Parts: sequence; structure tokens; C-alpha cells
Amino acid sequence: MAGCAVCYLIWWWIYFRPEGNPSPLLKGIGVALILGAFALGVLAVYLCSRAFGQVEPMVPLNRIWLAGIVAYLVLALVTRGLMGRPITTELFLIVGWLALEMACASCLASTGSLAGAKMVIFLLVTAALFVSSMVCYCLYYRLDAWPGFIAGCIPLVGVGITSLVLVALLYQARRAPISSPVTLRWPARPPYESLLQMKEGPSNLCPGAVLAKRAV
Repeated sequence: MAGCAVCYLIWWWIYFRPEGNPSPLLKGIGVALILGAFALGVLAVYLCSRAFGQVEPMVPLNRIWLAGIVAYLVLALVTRGLMGRPITTELFLIVGWLALEMACASCLASTGSLAGAKMVIFLLVTAALFVSSMVCYCLYYRLDAWPGFIAGCIPLVGVGITSLVLVALLYQARRAPISSPVTLRWPARPPYESLLQMKEGPSNLCPGAVLAKRAV
């Protein structure tokens, strides 16, 4: 996802920079970059979907997808109806990105790879970037050229930052020493007297008497 965000950001800079007049070469590079961003985004979703099928998430993924659909519809109605903001692809990308991040957090939490302080950090960063992305999305058409251009960059930068934060947290968790190592032990062998009692049935004799009786 970080690579997707970088490609998208450079494409945005080429085509939407105020007072910019890209050459045919830059336009061709921009087309290649937006196609690369699309390919990397699809690849990221595909790899995540494969990983999702190998673990049992803490929160069922169908609930996360349903919440994402509801959030998109509500935000589309609010931004269009109350703010008069045209509905564009960016809203779908912002909400879809959030749902994907929550699905990753749910699966990683179930495996213990993302828990405790690391989970709190990840959720706080994700929430802050989602809110800032929605603010930029709502204000984009009300801003002048340069502020609007910067507002369009912020959600893309946020996606890259979140992806890098997640990778850093997972890398740190992988390198952290195990505080309570798991030791495999063979089951304890039952005493010989217990085996004799299992064979001969319950007895009120003491263990020594059982051995003497067996010897006779």
C-alpha cells in the first residue's frame, strides 16, 4: 500500500500541481504511475485476502466489510446532502482503506502480533489519518489552488504513513525477545503402584502391600 500511495502521490503532483504544465513525457510517466498505483493496490488487497484466510480474526471480517459499506453510504449522504460536496472516487478509497486496515488489525490481534501498546498506537494513527483525510475530502472544493492541492496530498501521505507504521510495529514485535518461552514436556509417567491398581482394580492395601502381593 505504501508503494501504491507513492505512485498515486507523484501522479497527483504531475497532473494537479497548480500552475503546472506537464510535458508529454511527464504526462506519459503520470499515466504509467497511476496504472502502477492501481496494480499495487490490487496486489495489496489480494495478498491481504490470502492472509485473512489463514487466521481466525478477532472481529469477524464480514462485520468489518458491512461496517465499511454503511460508513461509505452515511458519509456520502452527509458530505453530499449537508455540505454539497460532489461524491468522488476518493471517498470510496478512504473508507475502503480504513476497512482494510481494520481487517488487518483484527487478524494480527488474533495472532498476538499486534497487541497492547502496539495496537493502541496503530489504531490512534489510523484514526487520526482517517479524520484528517475526511476533513481534506470535505474542504477540497472550497480551497484555493495550492491549499486544495496540499489537501489532496494529505490522504495519500496518510496511507503511506500507516503502512510504514504497521510494518515497523510488526518488525519490532518479531524481534522482541520472548518473555515466557514455551517448554515442551512429555506427560509424566504414572507410578508403578498406580499401574498395578489399574490392572487389579481398587484396593485398600498400601503400596508396599500391593507390591508384596504382586511378588507372591
